[in-house]
Amino acid sequence: MSEKDKKGYLREDFRLFRLKDQKGGGGNLHYHDFDKIVFFISGRVNYMVDGVTYPLAGGDVLLVRRFALHRADIDVSEPYERVIIYIGTDFAERCSTEDTRLLMCFDDTQRSGKCLIRGGKGSRGLWESLSRLESAAASNDYGADVLARAEIVRLLVLICRMGKGRPENPNVDDKSLKRIEETLRYISENPAEDLSVASLASRCFYSRYHFMRLFREVTGMTVHNYVREKRLMRAARLLIRGTSSAEAAALSGFGDYSAFQRAFKEEFGVSPSKFRETGLSELPERE
Repeated sequence: MSEKDKKGYLREDFRLFRLKDQKGGGGNLHYHDFDKIVFFISGRVNYMVDGVTYPLAGGDVLLVRRFALHRADIDVSEPYERVIIYIGTDFAERCSTEDTRLLMCFDDTQRSGKCLIRGGKGSRGLWESLSRLESAAASNDYGADVLARAEIVRLLVLICRMGKGRPENPNVDDKSLKRIEETLRYISENPAEDLSVASLASRCFYSRYHFMRLFREVTGMTVHNYVREKRLMRAARLLIRGTSSAEAAALSGFGDYSAFQRAFKEEFGVSPSKFRETGLSELPERE
C-alpha cells in the first residue's frame, strides 16, 4: 500500500477526539496503520469495514483493525456524533502481558469477520471508562497523562471481555454463531475457493435454507453479497500492492474477468486498472 492511500498519522501512544458534524458523505475507502475504536453516539451512519456494512445505532462500538479498508456513509439529515480513539500498536504491545494481549479484540475482528460491539452486558462500564478517559485527556492536573493511559488499557481489557468484538445476537444460539463465524473466517482466508451457498452450508452441516437464514441473522447480509464484498475488498488490497488486474481477479475468486470488472467499477466507481494506477482517493481526514 502506498502512503497516499493512508489517512491519519499517529506519532503518540494514542489520540482521542470527539466530533459532531452534519457534513454527510464520509469519503472513499482508506486505511490506517494503527487500530481505531469508534464510539457511536448519534446520527444515521452506515460504516463499511473490509466489505461488511454496519448500520450503527447509539451506543455501538466499532473496532477497525489497522490496514482494514473502511469508510463511513453519513446521512446529512441528522448530526453525526462520535468519539474516535487511535491506538498505537507499540503502546498496546508494551502494556500487554503474556496472559493479556490488549490487541486481541482487533485480531478477533479479522478472524471472525465482524467488528461491531452492540450495547449489552458490560457496555455501561465501557462508556464510563470512556468518560474518565476523556476527562483525563483534557486535564492538566498532575498525573493526568498516566491516568489517561490507564483508562486506555482498561478500555481494551473491557472490550476484549465483551464477546471479543462480536455483537450480541439473542436470536442465534452459541453453536450456530460459532459455525457462522468459522464460515466467515473460511471466506476471508479462502476467497478463491468454492464459496457457493451449497458448499458453505455443507461445511456447517446445515441445509441451504437454514444456513442462509442464520448467515443473514448474524451478518445482516446475504451470503452472495457478503462473499462478493469480501472478494472485492481482497482485489482492492492486491491492486494497491501492484498486482495486475487479471491476477487480482483470479486470486480473489472471480473466474469471469468481465464480471469482475463490472462489479469492481460498481463498487469503487473506477475500473480495476484505473484503481491500480491511482490507488485510493485522497480526502481530508475525518475518521
